[in-house]
Amino acid sequence: MEKLGVCVVGAGVSGLCACRHLLKRGIRPTVLEGSSHIGGVWRSNSVAITRLQTPSVAYQFSDFPWPPGTPAFATGGQVLDYLHGYAAKFGVLECVRFDSRVVGIRRDGDRGPWQLLVVRGDGDGAARETLEFDFVILCIGRFGDVPRLPSFSPGQGADVFKGRVLHSTEFSALDYENASKLLRGNSVVVVGFSKSALDVAAEAVEANQGKPCTLLFRRAHWIVQHWDVFGVNIAYLFGTRLSEMYYHKPGQGFFSSLLTSLLWPLKWATSKVVEVYLRWTLSLSKYGILPSIPFYKQLSSCKISVIPDNFMDYVKEGRLKLCKSPKWHFTATGVMLDNKRELKADVVLLCTGFEGEVKLKAILPERYAEVLQGPDGVVPLYRGMIHPRIPGLAILGYQEDVSNVRASEMGARWLSYYLTGKVKLPDSQTMSKSANEWVRYMKWSTPYFDRACIALARTWHSDELCRDIGWNPRRKKNWLQELLSPYSNMDYID
Repeated sequence: MEKLGVCVVGAGVSGLCACRHLLKRGIRPTVLEGSSHIGGVWRSNSVAITRLQTPSVAYQFSDFPWPPGTPAFATGGQVLDYLHGYAAKFGVLECVRFDSRVVGIRRDGDRGPWQLLVVRGDGDGAARETLEFDFVILCIGRFGDVPRLPSFSPGQGADVFKGRVLHSTEFSALDYENASKLLRGNSVVVVGFSKSALDVAAEAVEANQGKPCTLLFRRAHWIVQHWDVFGVNIAYLFGTRLSEMYYHKPGQGFFSSLLTSLLWPLKWATSKVVEVYLRWTLSLSKYGILPSIPFYKQLSSCKISVIPDNFMDYVKEGRLKLCKSPKWHFTATGVMLDNKRELKADVVLLCTGFEGEVKLKAILPERYAEVLQGPDGVVPLYRGMIHPRIPGLAILGYQEDVSNVRASEMGARWLSYYLTGKVKLPDSQTMSKSANEWVRYMKWSTPYFDRACIALARTWHSDELCRDIGWNPRRKKNWLQELLSPYSNMDYID
């Protein structure tokens, strides 16, 4: 059994920046990556039009800016090149063991070393080995690997459909040529209203040569073409310290909470300005995609999607049909809606999300898997990374932000300080109390509570991490910028 120090599982965005910050603090981790490439969700994507959801300037590491000439929303290929450049510059690639799939983790007791069962290769030629580590950082992501599939009554599922049914995970795994071949000349129904659904629907319109393409969804979410509203970047409306004062946050004192309550009209007005702009510019009512909840509540769930460039043009031209139906099921020739109208289809693509918690539970020992989730299904994590009941392990990349690079790098930085003895953990009860306060905040802030999103309290959360590692959380040059200027990852350069 090979004995090592710190292990990072996964070489996506979170895993790469975890390794970089550990190296920076003098720790050389072992990074186990199940595939032959770095990049995580950006590694394989057959949807050519996929771009960043956040502006490129908000999706960059603090010590590795985008090269000059990068578009406002970088493409998937550009993101992958950027991650390769980052890993190469900081010596991360030398730490990665490729084609090393972690299939299980175990330990004797709660304080002993972790033993990771690793499979290298596939089929009969696969080799198994056990590696031992003192600390493990899981960076296995929430999006991918384990699809969330809709359930149906007997005789109404995908088995009765005579065409092709794929989840977005399977579709993204295809190369571009085979993905285009699947769509070309076929009637396509795309299920969902997430970013992947919008991208896949637009891709299908371009590929299926005039055949019908329908986007089928249960409820509409707020969508944007860009992050500007009446010429003002949304970050100035929702990403400043002033705007965070509009929202109740974990650990607020009495007077801070009172101020938040008094500022409720500003919260309502800010959200209404954005809603009016989007309703007017995108004709949301006309096309039946006007959401039923305020914009700020949608933002609190990290479910705002940037639509592809030509998406609304396809809708206006009738090349892409939008169809809302709370319930539906398969037929032999398509899908049946709740109003008994059938949509004929040759291909149905399910963009219905992922089961990130299932992936975490599958890799952990049973006694830890049983306590992983709280009663509401969310994983309670102290500082967004440490489970109070699982010592010696961190989960990085589970907690979401408008910019997941910022969330991952702030977490990676905090972990590097913790593993070098600069941060001391409180007792498990204190950690549980703090973690559950954040869960209650997220549950209160949005009706779409099914993921750990800190979008409207991200600076508040970063302040906690800064204080832990001994940094001044006030990163701006003066009080006016501190109050009115949006915070980005570049404000946290070491």
